Amino acid sequence: MAGKKLGTSAVIKVSTDNITFNAIELVKGLDWGVTNDEVETTDNDSTGAWKEFLMANRSATCSFTAHYDISKTYQKTLMEEIAESDGGDLLYWKYYPVGVTTTERLCTFTAFVSEVKQGAQNGSVVEVAVTLRVSGVVTVGVVP
Repeated sequence: MAGKKLGTSAVIKVSTDNITFNAIELVKGLDWGVTNDEVETTDNDSTGAWKEFLMANRSATCSFTAHYDISKTYQKTLMEEIAESDGGDLLYWKYYPVGVTTTERLCTFTAFVSEVKQGAQNGSVVEVAVTLRVSGVVTVGVVP
């Protein structure tokens, strides 16, 4: 089973100044997605009536769910960002798909908080669900 990694090792960190990063604690689940737009370029010279495409612009989103604890600095920051009337500022993010103690992949990016939801069920811990819209380039490297 070499090569497989546990999803529970994933870590996401946030910063307002791109210097001091705080790990988002108590994360229950995280989804990372990149979408490539496409442009159809089919013409009369296309072979065998197959459509032809070129890759266009990319976009990315990141969503995660965590236990709600407003005493955590990052949660207070996220709540303030989404509540601002100007739609929120870009924050700096680091996403470690398999943890921070390996030489595995690391994604760094800027994103704004596009949605925050809080959910409370009777007898359950209050949760917060956050959706980020990546703005600009995602840099892929390795954990130092």
